[in-house]
Amino acid sequence: MKISRRKFLLASGATALVAPGIAGRVSGKDAVEVDSVREPSLWSQQASPLASFPRFEGERQADLVIVGGGYTGLSCAYYAKKMRPDWSVIVLESHTIGSGASSRNSGYVSAKYGGMPAGDPMGQRGLARLKGFIEEEQIDCDLGASVMLRVLTSKEAANTARRDSSPSNKWVPPEVLREKMGTDFYTGAVEFNDA
Repeated sequence: MKISRRKFLLASGATALVAPGIAGRVSGKDAVEVDSVREPSLWSQQASPLASFPRFEGERQADLVIVGGGYTGLSCAYYAKKMRPDWSVIVLESHTIGSGASSRNSGYVSAKYGGMPAGDPMGQRGLARLKGFIEEEQIDCDLGASVMLRVLTSKEAANTARRDSSPSNKWVPPEVLREKMGTDFYTGAVEFNDA
């Protein structure tokens, strides 16, 4: 069995265990982190502290064991408990729940998937599902619409972006960036609305 490490938010109903030894048991390109130190992310420093979880010791019987307490692992645990409340579900995490790649993103959610054509409905369905999940579970997460800027550093990129601008990809001139950001490093930007 190959172990991969993916992330999600803590799932209610699953038992989370700290299993620091697990990181040292797998090595190679498909391995979890080995001997790593994770500094707390900005958002985890600002959030209420997580409850402490027991360290995994000895043996346990479970219907489902999930390795990795990030977005994917905890999502899996959440839905497994929702669909099979009678199951015993354990999440093993070698560090702190949600402390890997899950903690290092900016909290930005997009309806666009890399490599997918503009307007592809899959992204909109995913965003709608996330919004429904937040509402259903009454998660206080300050979700709100915002814009994304792709800042440019070359004149060529700026010329292409200015030429290709559209209502969904709005050109932002360098003087506007200079005024708002206090730097003249960028040659312009493209603003994406991603509601």
